[in-house]
Amino acid sequence: MNNGMSTSARADDGRVAWVWAGVALLAVIGVCARLAYLAWAADQPGFSWIDPDYYLAKVAAIADGDRWSWSLQATEYRHRGRVFHLPPLYSLYLSAAGVMPGPLANAAAIGQALLFGAGVVAMYAIGANLHSRRAGLIAAVMTVLAPNSLHIAPIFLQEQLFIPLLLTAFAILTWLLCGDRPAGWWGVGGAVFGLAILTRSMPLYYLPLVMAGIVWHADHRPTARRQITWLAVGAGLVTLTYSVWMSAQVGRWIFVEDHASISMTAYTKIIRTAPPSPLDETLALVTAFAKRPVEFLQTFGTFVRSNFRPASHRWMELYVPSLTGTARLLVQAYARVMTDAGFALAVLLAPFGMVLARRRLPSRILAMWPPLVVLLTALSAYGGPRYRVPFEGVLYAYLAVVLAGQWRRPSRQEVTAAALTSAALLLLVW
Repeated sequence: MNNGMSTSARADDGRVAWVWAGVALLAVIGVCARLAYLAWAADQPGFSWIDPDYYLAKVAAIADGDRWSWSLQATEYRHRGRVFHLPPLYSLYLSAAGVMPGPLANAAAIGQALLFGAGVVAMYAIGANLHSRRAGLIAAVMTVLAPNSLHIAPIFLQEQLFIPLLLTAFAILTWLLCGDRPAGWWGVGGAVFGLAILTRSMPLYYLPLVMAGIVWHADHRPTARRQITWLAVGAGLVTLTYSVWMSAQVGRWIFVEDHASISMTAYTKIIRTAPPSPLDETLALVTAFAKRPVEFLQTFGTFVRSNFRPASHRWMELYVPSLTGTARLLVQAYARVMTDAGFALAVLLAPFGMVLARRRLPSRILAMWPPLVVLLTALSAYGGPRYRVPFEGVLYAYLAVVLAGQWRRPSRQEVTAAALTSAALLLLVW
């Protein structure tokens, strides 16, 4: 019996090793494809780096030769004559790239391709932790094939760092929720979330939901409370250390950043000349809703819908305009299938993936992220395909669960809820 069990264990270890080798190969393919696209784009007539938020320009302005240099100036965002501050980690990354051989932009773009490879590995881990190794492989393959991650190779956006960090945080979180993990690993998971928050503060609003969900579903509440305490400590050490330092530099308290509410004038009609406090902005939103509820909801709905609209035509216009003839038709068809149809399918099947996943707790906790992103993005008055990127990966992970098969048996109520949710989402992607 023992010999049989040890043989089975060795066989399973061998399968796991082969799976991880396949994941590594997928990551290498994804990185090489993006480096090849970068080389192709750089060879096009009139090529220039795309820096819409001026991250690269600000970091280049304070660069000091081959020495690493960084200051709060890299986070400054000037709006209506006042200075706001962006999260710091992406500009820190760009500054670090400046000490690598070659021009800063080249080194940073190559690093971004490598970060994409880390995201592929994280997507495998998320799928495997939610459901199975097969689901993980499907999620990793879909990530590699996504054209909307190809075209950003020569673009400098915080998503280049934020998405790999966020996916890594989700991979660790779902792994933590799959079993009884040592307390220190919960601290590590919190620290990775903290790094993601230092790149874009949105996960800050997710962590309280995670903590409440863990305690709510726990069989042993004291253990759950210890786990979320370590999660909070890990995130707090990373974010508060920076926030205290930055606040001392600028002379007022700022937690990570203070620019998030700039576009909320679409709701409040208040032109801010200085960063408002979170309480001030919340009260302004509540007041705007009380005074003009129909207009408020129409504006909100417009921003929600914009995050689900087809994007392949815009992708073609912006990033591959020089293609003509058969090549353009083939690329356009590929983008429509993978960007538009693939995303719509992921949206519609994600509710079913959530209830079919074998591991219920990780699935339920992760499922809170997409609606939170949509809510926060729309309330901040941002819209468009760029702003759906933070929740795309989770939707594709649930799509991978559906495609992988071998599901757990959901209850009739769960299937009904998934079907109703999918029907409601059809209105967004139709």
